[in-house]
Amino acid sequence: MTGSVLSRIAGQAMAWALVWLSALACSAVGPPPAQPNAMQQPQGALPADLDLAFRVNLQLIASELGRPLVEQLLVDTLGEGHTPASSLLGQALKHSELLWIGVRAGMPIDAAEKIVILRGHFAEVLRRQPGADGAWTASTPELRPRQFSRGAAQPGALVRLYPVGDELLLAASAAQVSAVERWFERGTDDLGLRPPERGAVSAAARPERLRELYLQPYPELAAHFSGTRQLQAYFDVGAQWLTFELELSFQSSTQASDASHVFEQLRLELAKHPCAVGGVARAAQVSVFERSLRVLGRLDPARMRGLEACIFGGECCA
Repeated sequence: MTGSVLSRIAGQAMAWALVWLSALACSAVGPPPAQPNAMQQPQGALPADLDLAFRVNLQLIASELGRPLVEQLLVDTLGEGHTPASSLLGQALKHSELLWIGVRAGMPIDAAEKIVILRGHFAEVLRRQPGADGAWTASTPELRPRQFSRGAAQPGALVRLYPVGDELLLAASAAQVSAVERWFERGTDDLGLRPPERGAVSAAARPERLRELYLQPYPELAAHFSGTRQLQAYFDVGAQWLTFELELSFQSSTQASDASHVFEQLRLELAKHPCAVGGVARAAQVSVFERSLRVLGRLDPARMRGLEACIFGGECCA
């Protein structure tokens, strides 16, 4: 694999990662009975046909970056930058502490079909006069599950909100409305993606779907990951550090070993860069245990400052 191909892949990977780091480094009618495990496992509402899922600890990230910045980056990532902060969805985002996002791969997140699960304290938000913001309309009292709806202003826009008690809200784009309503009828989809319950941000993905997207532009790279069964990742933040971990599970130890050589080659290529991406690569370590490949890293304050300058518009990234 040539250095130029690795550089192009590195650029795309860094851009994808930075979008998420920047996005996350930031009625009297009672609700229907909640699913028995809804509060304990709200991610069970993510259906099996989604390709990527993220878990975001908004409370943790806001403690480091400040709540206003995190909220603004979040609404921009979801494609809700036009939504007034006083609207039903805007207020729900402001009162959220933890969220899950499930999307289909192949499009930017703001335009992708998606489900967003919010956990927080929404009693005050839900007591507002329905339709007061002129966009969201409350369902009639006899309709179950209780919901709010609006027209789709753009592809991938969230068009339905479903309260589950006062502490859980499910939001869906048009193509995912039926999946959410199936969850109310049947409960958890055991085949759905489950991001790890750890870190400030964690992710899970269907590797075969991602491999299909890169098969045509990078057939040699995609071939090394044909046996990937599972992908999970997380990063965590603190006052003086940022840690990250990526884990790929394969069908055989031979496939894991082969992929580790590709990852190490990519890491060495990235490490040559003097900017933020080079700092991340130099902090990373690639290892293999049986059928799993892991990429682990911990960024010190100096590397964190370089990454921050890249994300927020200052210095070079790659």
